[in-house]
Amino acid sequence: MEYTVSETLQPEVGTREWYQHVVAPALKYPRLHDFQLELALAIQNGLDGAILASCGMGKSACFYVPVKAAILRHGEALMILVVPTKALSEDQAKSANARGLRAVAINRDTMQAALNETPPRKLLNEVETGLWDLAIMAPCDSMKECSP
Repeated sequence: MEYTVSETLQPEVGTREWYQHVVAPALKYPRLHDFQLELALAIQNGLDGAILASCGMGKSACFYVPVKAAILRHGEALMILVVPTKALSEDQAKSANARGLRAVAINRDTMQAALNETPPRKLLNEVETGLWDLAIMAPCDSMKECSP
């Protein structure tokens, strides 16, 4: 008697196994650290969370993972991330894009550069219409400062 398997067994969506075997590889991570996994599960369950970790310990994954999980579940997601500096917003956008997320740094310079393209682009409209998964910005002293 011959048996064939018609479907590959996949972990149940939202479980620890799903995060480790589906979400982590989708972001090019070999494995999630326990603190990353715990925070992702907390966010999934509507809870707030906080982490304290030194440089290079994987803090960025703590916001990449929930965004990717939402995309895998619903086909789309939007996270707005506020970071302390413009330079960090640009670095984080580059890093997130390298992991397969559609990320944009929103600041005066990037907004002006987009408006100068042919045809002109309005980054905030692109965020609103779902073109980006992750919009990263630093606080502005005033809204006028953010507007090109």
